[in-house]
Amino acid sequence: MIREGVVSGTPTGNVSPRVPISRWPRIGCSILPAALREAWSTEPLPPDVVSASGLHRSATYADLGDAAWDWIRDYRPLAAHVRQLVAKRLVKQPGSLADQPVLTLSWPDGVEPTQVPFVLRTRNVLKRLGRVDDLRWMLGVTARQLMAPQYSGPVTLLDFATVLEGMRSASIDGRVVTRGEALSQVDELRAEFPIDQIPCDDPRLDLPLRGDTI
Repeated sequence: MIREGVVSGTPTGNVSPRVPISRWPRIGCSILPAALREAWSTEPLPPDVVSASGLHRSATYADLGDAAWDWIRDYRPLAAHVRQLVAKRLVKQPGSLADQPVLTLSWPDGVEPTQVPFVLRTRNVLKRLGRVDDLRWMLGVTARQLMAPQYSGPVTLLDFATVLEGMRSASIDGRVVTRGEALSQVDELRAEFPIDQIPCDDPRLDLPLRGDTI
């Protein structure tokens, strides 16, 4: 969460461009994992990154939890900076932090490793390491281990940790919905609102096409 007094003003609630929901950085998830937020908590974010993203000028890396999305106007400069910073400090010039566990939270309740919505590259990295369903290994994996495969890197680390932390937060705030349950809910909605039965010539569907102006 954003620390009181660091980020001020009114939340924008309007991020541009559209924020990814299936890859890092994902809205609703942290931008920087908890372990790195804590390690770099006293360091201020670069002024140009802060200005471009919409955060308060005194924001630090500790403020890049999931609540930061309430203030971000444009996530791209911030995401590029975080990606480069992780690459520099954990890949190019790795220190002791690279050998610390990536996760600082316990595993999300009721979630199997294969149910976690990692991006394809992250899942492929885990398969390459032979750890795609190894819960114990995931709980103790270090940045150096996770980024060992040739095609792994900072974004793999960021995706891995922030998605799991987001799911953990969801399991504390409320029960995590599994893929099977979500599909079941979709089927129920289809039964209640039979979109397949709507005539294609219904005048209410005469809306502007993509690229047209409303």
